[in-house]
Amino acid sequence: MDVHRPKYGLSHYSTQYKQGRTPNLDSSIDSSERSDASSLQTSVHKFIKHPRDEESAWPVPNSPDDFKRVSDRNYDDDSDSSENPLLSCLCSGVELLGSILCQIYSENDKHKEVQLRRAPSNLGAKLKSVSRLLNTQMSNELYSMIPETARVSMPRLVFATYKDGWSMENLLAKTRDLDPVIILIRALKTKVIIGAFSTAKLSPPSTRVRGNGECFVFRLSQPSVAYRWTYIPSVNKKCQNQFVVSSREYIAFGASAEHGTNALRLDGDLRTCDSGFSDTFQSDPLAPEEAAEGGVLGPFEVEDIEILHVADNRRRQRRYNS
Repeated sequence: MDVHRPKYGLSHYSTQYKQGRTPNLDSSIDSSERSDASSLQTSVHKFIKHPRDEESAWPVPNSPDDFKRVSDRNYDDDSDSSENPLLSCLCSGVELLGSILCQIYSENDKHKEVQLRRAPSNLGAKLKSVSRLLNTQMSNELYSMIPETARVSMPRLVFATYKDGWSMENLLAKTRDLDPVIILIRALKTKVIIGAFSTAKLSPPSTRVRGNGECFVFRLSQPSVAYRWTYIPSVNKKCQNQFVVSSREYIAFGASAEHGTNALRLDGDLRTCDSGFSDTFQSDPLAPEEAAEGGVLGPFEVEDIEILHVADNRRRQRRYNS
């Protein structure tokens, strides 16, 4: 049995209606094809409103409430949606999409509330409460320096020389598998506070380079400054990414091929520290006041060391989502 099909498909007539033109049926088709095409034209007109008709223009949904209003609206006053399978299916799909979007928005709001509930109201004050080396101004400045992902967590003092002693082995044991960490160092002679922020673990020790571009060195005594990693093609590649090296002999941040110095270097006895020029962070010496007579930079004596652990909020988010 021969089945007569219209010469043009539904998309062809839909396009013509959207462009404001009435579909033109080809006069060369036979009577059966013309009848089928006429029926198709009527069906298209039934489901697609003329774009120039402002009263029947379809609204563009921009929110879950708009999706609900679209799904509740009857686009054809002459027919019931239950009699129009296509319209009924379309309304059901829009309603389902609207409910999904509402659920997504609700979950996002819930997650934001959890983050705000977990975040300390003032991390600067929290830093001061756990550290003997920081005053209020230094705490607030350090808070503004550290990455945003580490600002929502309550800091924890994990090592201090005034309670844990002057032992590198003890330092490595106390900081094992903890990151990120903040190292605070106070010079003996000038009381200058300098330090570093490490995204990498200090322990277990290794002579390999660790960390990433979020590591930085800083000075909290006035004038305070933070030196961050910046990629410069002309810089020696080995020194460019010399973020952190933590071994049993020393802990060093940054390096300079020209000067042979580190931005910050803490010796294995924890009693002496050194700070010079660095290509990694494009930094100047952090404690120039500690220069020897004649302005020669070199190792200086340390009065106290503190190491703070701050949890990265990205890990909290992964635990929450899991």
